[in-house]
Amino acid sequence: MRALLDTSVLIPTFEPGENQPALADIEDALVSALSFVELAIGVHAARDLTSLRRRSTRLANLRDVFGNGLPFDADCLKAYERLLAHIADTGGDVKARRFDRLIAATALAHNATLVTRNAEHVANLSPLLNIEVR
Repeated sequence: MRALLDTSVLIPTFEPGENQPALADIEDALVSALSFVELAIGVHAARDLTSLRRRSTRLANLRDVFGNGLPFDADCLKAYERLLAHIADTGGDVKARRFDRLIAATALAHNATLVTRNAEHVANLSPLLNIEVR
């Protein structure tokens, strides 16, 4: 399976004692550069030095594994506009969950299943893309 790993799946990675998501069946694991942005925000939002170091190390390790991540390009923008149109058509708030939806659009543009831990963050997008909760 070709899958884009959501930030929620990446957060427990490299964290001792965290419940790791099952990813063994994923043959082609991708990460959006936007997930790295979210993780960088988390690094700088740390309230203590221990958390900052832990988060910074996790981000560095993930970038070692996944490189810079998939960029949000013109194809992703087209996919994002499709998602927003669907959300507006179904009565949703197009301003909510921006990062989640940008990452979902990246999965859609790259024909990848979105693997997440937060189904509610991408609720009602399943008519447009494959979503798996782990």
